[in-house]
Amino acid sequence: MPRQPGPDAIEQHWWQRFLSGPADAMAALDVGLRGAHGVTIRDLLLLELLSRPDRRAHRICVLAQTLGVSQSRLATQVRRLEGRGLVTRHPSKRDPRGMLPRITAEGHRRLHAVLETHAPEYVRDQLDYLQYEA
Repeated sequence: MPRQPGPDAIEQHWWQRFLSGPADAMAALDVGLRGAHGVTIRDLLLLELLSRPDRRAHRICVLAQTLGVSQSRLATQVRRLEGRGLVTRHPSKRDPRGMLPRITAEGHRRLHAVLETHAPEYVRDQLDYLQYEA
């Protein structure tokens, strides 16, 4: 019987490991972020975007598209972070109907604390994973 196209069992195993590695690492990072800093990966991504100087990119529609979420989901997240003092909302100068989220000083502190503690840990874990798999 001729071999079917596609990966054999060994190739399939390595593809599964390759594809699951980053997902497993992100799940572990999310647990660590929640426990140590009270933020999720999605919160961290939003705070990082809001820390950038280009205020035009801070419109909800642009942020939602960048993060790959709906505008209503992002608006809910912004309100939650606002309630925790990490984000504020200000009226848009271009469109008085719109509100632009901005990172607060506390949001900056939290972002930097996360990056100082978890970025090196995440890189180390990824390098360990790659070394283990090799």
